[in-house]
Amino acid sequence: MSLGCADGVLERLGDETGAVIEDPREACRYWLVAPGSAEGWALPHPVLRRGAFVPVPPAGCTEGPGVCWRVPPGPGRGLTDALRLHTALLESTGDREDPVRAAWIPFIVHASNCPQCRDRPTACTTGLARWARYREALSGARGGKVAGCP
Repeated sequence: MSLGCADGVLERLGDETGAVIEDPREACRYWLVAPGSAEGWALPHPVLRRGAFVPVPPAGCTEGPGVCWRVPPGPGRGLTDALRLHTALLESTGDREDPVRAAWIPFIVHASNCPQCRDRPTACTTGLARWARYREALSGARGGKVAGCP
C-alpha cells in the first residue's frame, strides 16, 4: 500500500497495529496478518497471498534508506488483527471494495484447493454456491446482464 494511505491506516489502528514493514524503494508498507485471514479481501490496495515475497528487515532496523520496520515486532506486537486492518483499510479508501472481486476470490481459491472442483469448478456444493455469488456480483456490476452467460 502507498505510504500516504498507509499513514492513515497506521493512525486508525494506533496501538492495535502489529509489526509493519516499510519498503521505501517500492513506496509501500506491509502489515503482517495470520495466513489466510485476508482471503476474499477486494480492496484497491494489493493484498499479498500465501507464497508472495515480502522483504523482511533485520530485527533492529527501524530506519532506511532500505527496507526497515516502521513498527518493529516485539512482545505483544507481531501480527495485526485482520478484521481491524480490513476496517482501517476500508475507512482509509472511503469503503471502496470491489464486489465482483470480493466474490471471485473465494470462488477461485476454493476451486484451486478442492479436489472435486479442480476439473469442474462447480462439482461440489461449496463451489457451486461460490460460483453463484460471483455471477450475481458480476451481473449487478453490469446492470443485470452477464455477457456470455445464460
